[in-house]
Amino acid sequence: MDALKSLALVFALLVAIGTTGCGGHGTSVSGTATDTGRASADTRIVVQHGIAGLELQITKAQVRTKLGKPAAIRNGTNDFGPFTQFVYPDVTVSFQSGSRATSFLTSSRVERTEQDVGVDSTEAEVKAGVAKVQCRTESGFRHCFVGRFLAGRVVTDFHMRQGRVSSVVIGYVID
Repeated sequence: MDALKSLALVFALLVAIGTTGCGGHGTSVSGTATDTGRASADTRIVVQHGIAGLELQITKAQVRTKLGKPAAIRNGTNDFGPFTQFVYPDVTVSFQSGSRATSFLTSSRVERTEQDVGVDSTEAEVKAGVAKVQCRTESGFRHCFVGRFLAGRVVTDFHMRQGRVSSVVIGYVID
């Protein structure tokens, strides 16, 4: 699969999950718990694995057990089939064509890597704090990512806007 088609798949995920309004401004960390009540150990971006204490392939029931009732549930169909999204304040969990999580999106400043990389980090901070990351501009879209854009592979993608991370997606490349 060429880079442009791979990027189109990322954009398809963003269209599906990026417009859900998860997280973002006004969310803060105080003490050892976030304002969402989750312990700080769960407010982690684990590159290539998960966000908010969730891992890829977790079931819908397991997500509800871990995070509670979603603020919203969205169902739809895209080029890859039916999907469901569980929208929480700090993360959106997507289930593409099944009951297991296929991607996570956060635009919340709460979710961070162990090296404190996340939304609002600079590109330099991403490069310093995320092993094996590559940054590039494709079709006018700047992003830093880990993984390969090949069907079935997992990619962690830090979306850049004005030199800073605006959102983070961890998910399977679907083709």
